[in-house]
Amino acid sequence: MKPTLKKSSKNISDLLTVTTSLGSLNLIKLTIPLFFEYIFNFLISTVSAIVLSGHSQDAFNAALSAGKVITLFIVFLSGISTGGSVLVSNLIGAERIEKVKKACLSLIMLLVSIGAAFSIVLLFAAPSIAGWLNLTGAAYDLAILYMRIRAMELTFKAGYTILIALMRCYGYTQIAVTVGAITNVLNLLFSIYAVHYAVEGSFVFGVSGVALGSALSQIVGCGIAIVMFRIYKIKVAFPESFKEFFGFVKKTMYLGIPTCIASGSYNIAQIITTSFASGLHEDILTAKGVLDSVVCYSYVFGMSVAVANSIIIGRLYGAGNYDHAR
Repeated sequence: MKPTLKKSSKNISDLLTVTTSLGSLNLIKLTIPLFFEYIFNFLISTVSAIVLSGHSQDAFNAALSAGKVITLFIVFLSGISTGGSVLVSNLIGAERIEKVKKACLSLIMLLVSIGAAFSIVLLFAAPSIAGWLNLTGAAYDLAILYMRIRAMELTFKAGYTILIALMRCYGYTQIAVTVGAITNVLNLLFSIYAVHYAVEGSFVFGVSGVALGSALSQIVGCGIAIVMFRIYKIKVAFPESFKEFFGFVKKTMYLGIPTCIASGSYNIAQIITTSFASGLHEDILTAKGVLDSVVCYSYVFGMSVAVANSIIIGRLYGAGNYDHAR
């Protein structure tokens, strides 16, 4: 069936909208949920660190420094899922329904595998990473503990990220806001309990409790995403062969890795400068951590528009409507 698309016109609403038999996508309606999704992603680490600031300066510095590393992993997962969403949008625009089903399952398997690999890397490399960050004393030990507990969330975060991205391709954009709000509220409640109400000396007290709360909130978020994916009845299918599976992987990486490099370079730079600050004085590290926590929100809107635009253009190119895409 040939896609029914709104052509470019002087009407800005028509220009920013693409419609096929599988639904309609609008740039603004994609951007706003993406904006809140990215805000919620950053808030997890920020809220954990803020709550720990009332616990001790070492705990605050450890959470902020380790949080940058975890954010870097999440940025890579988001970049790859963005590449996957462009691929799926392209196939939807071309009305290749069976290919869409196979691509969806291939991407889910790919992201979960990468997330599991990230979890293992962070679990075993935590001491080395804390050393690279120039953390010493109590902050060093607490950062290792924080990273190792939060390592288990990366597998579920990967599943959550790709499921939300696929639902977005089908036009289900609001679910990311809802799930993001739920996970952040849970993270806040867990963090407050760990610092102010948990029994001192127990595993759920202090840094370990805050890290555990963050991980559990992400697991809950992934569970909700799985349920909503099934409620929306988005169909998936196994690729016919490994060759077809690796074809989807290759295209996703081709589209997603440049995004990972572009987004990840900033985070890598922040990790490097954090290691410099750690070697100076703990007050300087604290000041830099506070500044970074504020600055990271400044580019969220631009990033949201860019990702939303890539999904729209992917669908237009798949439909062969190149003039509208340009």
